Amino acid sequence: MHFSLEVVNIGRNDEYEPDWDRKLAAAIEHNHGLFKGSGVDYRVAFVEWNPPGNRPLLAPTLLERFPYLRCVVVEPEVHARVCQAPGLELMLNFACNAALRTTSADFTLMTGGDDFFGTQLVRRIAEDGLREGVLYRAERVNVRRDLPFAAIDAATLENPANIVSIDSCTVPPYDKPPYTNACGDFMLLDSGTMSGIRGLDESIDFARLHLDSRYCMTAMSVIEDCVLLGRVFHIDHARSLKNKPRVPGRAYTWEAGLPYVNGENWGLADFAWTSGNDRLLRVRVPAAGVATPIPEGLKPTQRLRAQMVASRLAELHTALQPEVPPGTEPSETTPLGEPYVAREWDTALDRVPDGLRIETGSKQWDYAAGFSLPESISLGDDRWRWLALSLRLEEGCIGVGFIDPSGAFVDERLFQSPADGTVYVPLPGGATHAVLRNAAQGDRSILVLRGAAIVGIPRSTTAGTSRV
Repeated sequence: MHFSLEVVNIGRNDEYEPDWDRKLAAAIEHNHGLFKGSGVDYRVAFVEWNPPGNRPLLAPTLLERFPYLRCVVVEPEVHARVCQAPGLELMLNFACNAALRTTSADFTLMTGGDDFFGTQLVRRIAEDGLREGVLYRAERVNVRRDLPFAAIDAATLENPANIVSIDSCTVPPYDKPPYTNACGDFMLLDSGTMSGIRGLDESIDFARLHLDSRYCMTAMSVIEDCVLLGRVFHIDHARSLKNKPRVPGRAYTWEAGLPYVNGENWGLADFAWTSGNDRLLRVRVPAAGVATPIPEGLKPTQRLRAQMVASRLAELHTALQPEVPPGTEPSETTPLGEPYVAREWDTALDRVPDGLRIETGSKQWDYAAGFSLPESISLGDDRWRWLALSLRLEEGCIGVGFIDPSGAFVDERLFQSPADGTVYVPLPGGATHAVLRNAAQGDRSILVLRGAAIVGIPRSTTAGTSRV
């Protein structure tokens, strides 16, 4: 099998974990070594995002050590331009997309800088090859952080005694394609399809969680198959998202608005790209707002596939119900009465001059208030409908979703404080109740509800653009 495979790693020299730079280098060397003699042209693209000004770049050392590696350095002013949430220092989506947009490989793999490939996984890639239009995934196994990674061998790495935990892809609900449990540690596609999807969702410019799941679910809407190849071995560490009680960025409903569609300037194409040499690119804010051409290396056949995939995604996206009603005057409005509160819910209600003050309980995901939806609302006809809530969200985070006829809670949207205005949640067919619940972690949420209604418009009046 002769094909090229480029691995995308991202990071910065910020002491994210003790000896993180050495572990990154160890993973690069280990994974490359597994492919030696296989006929696979194995490459690495390292994106150094928002490098701290008081520490040296990682790129020069990596370029000198690994001749099969290229670097994209994205300057801090670019991060400041695209990041919309305090506390986020690394933008996974924009960073990965910068590498995806500039690849010239046949296949591209997004994985972590501290992920070591399993031998079975590499054997399957080398011996069976990879197919166009297939999303390849791997199960993440978390191993002890005190192992000798600089000189690690496969037997030590894959020894069951060294395993801390497994992010299973065989236990429900993660046992079905695309196996979204810890999927960001291994997402492999042919570069034409990857380019057609236009990378990770760039509308999420305020969070880093669930970008991988959104990507995998979007890929599944336009590809032929999903294959679980084997395992990757990830260094367990304190700052891993699975080990942290809170994650940086704002909460949002990751399942909403899928499949997503990035714009044509995805991957920082509207910024200034300069080349230090054939293996080093730098990305800056363009002077006078004039972007420089982004280097792109796909073959003509890959570009054609990318166009086909992008066109199909646009068609699917257009058919979605919009997240909010387009225009300002819905053609149908059905006011809802006061919300109800069940006796077992830990909710405090107070009448205030501009509405009803609702203070939730402190437990995350506990119900706070609900609405019975009128039976006169006919769902599944030729109208789009939304629950419209006029509110002022003073503290915390509120989830707004629906109860379906089976009693399940479905189609939730999350809203973060501070917020003041009208929020909309698409109304699913068959819903019997709308429910508000506390989405804050370990805190109460407080809002003033000024009014609630079901609003609708004819489906023919909207192109169906959707955005989380």
